[in-house]
Amino acid sequence: MTMLRGVLVVCVMWCTAASARALPSNASDASQGTVVGPVLGGHLFQPLVGHPMAFVMSSTRLTLGGGITSNLQLPIVRIGERIVLAPEGSLAFIATGAEHEQRIKDWLSVYVGVDVVGRLGTDVKALLSQGVNAVTSFDLGWKVRAYQSERMLLTMSLDLVNGSVTTVDVDRWVRGIVDSGGVTSTNPLVDTKPTITAGVSAHCAYAVSPAIGLMATVSGVYGESAVRGGDSKIFFNAGGNINVDMRPLVGIPVATTVGIVYRQNPSVDDASTRSDAMVASMRIGTTVSQHFALGVQVNAQNGEIGNGTHVLAIGGAVDMRFYY
Repeated sequence: MTMLRGVLVVCVMWCTAASARALPSNASDASQGTVVGPVLGGHLFQPLVGHPMAFVMSSTRLTLGGGITSNLQLPIVRIGERIVLAPEGSLAFIATGAEHEQRIKDWLSVYVGVDVVGRLGTDVKALLSQGVNAVTSFDLGWKVRAYQSERMLLTMSLDLVNGSVTTVDVDRWVRGIVDSGGVTSTNPLVDTKPTITAGVSAHCAYAVSPAIGLMATVSGVYGESAVRGGDSKIFFNAGGNINVDMRPLVGIPVATTVGIVYRQNPSVDDASTRSDAMVASMRIGTTVSQHFALGVQVNAQNGEIGNGTHVLAIGGAVDMRFYY
């Protein structure tokens, strides 16, 4: 009987420990020291595409999105002395990306990522005027934790971006044929240009309560924008968002995140290619577990795509994050 009681006690202790590890509550996980996701001050922060996370952690991101502009006022297209197309059309965008961040120490992580964005005119007018653009960026960076308290986290990161811009400029190609009287090697239809940038960023996360969290980022970047082109220079970017988790409030595992970001050097995520980009975003995601985040995001972007043409692009994305 003594041996039987001992076995029962061991079984009860093992089941209790296993139950504690399996608790879905973010606060319970934090108290047990098993936090793996972006949890601070009892709040589970939600990601937003285009907004870097402030946390040093191991995670994987998968994103698929797209967008469209409507009633786009295009520049007049001429061939010789004739106007062949009316200046109105629309553009479509499709974007996909993946990133992995690996925590090396509690205060240090390294991340790599790739993003691909394509832009295409949805009709002949837009196709001839704006052509086809594909932008690919390969990201490499290191992130370090500078300060952490119960509710606040400050991190710094060094970011390197190696980009490639492929352009199919139908308008330029046709003009070159008219001017030269034929197809020449100096007037290619497809043009590819490599670019590279390096920057330093500061990230901040603050947990107002278990239901509300704030994040902000400020960065300085030197180099040539992956989509703008031109001489190398220094650019400044800034953004912030607020996240409201309904789970601590009403028990529903759903969170809403609203944010805005301003970029002097448009990234591959932006519709703009020639000017500063302002992007407003809203995401609705699940907070079932701190190991996984799934959300749907809607973006509104304003910027210039070239030749003095400004666009308002509306897009969306499905974003998945895995935390280890």
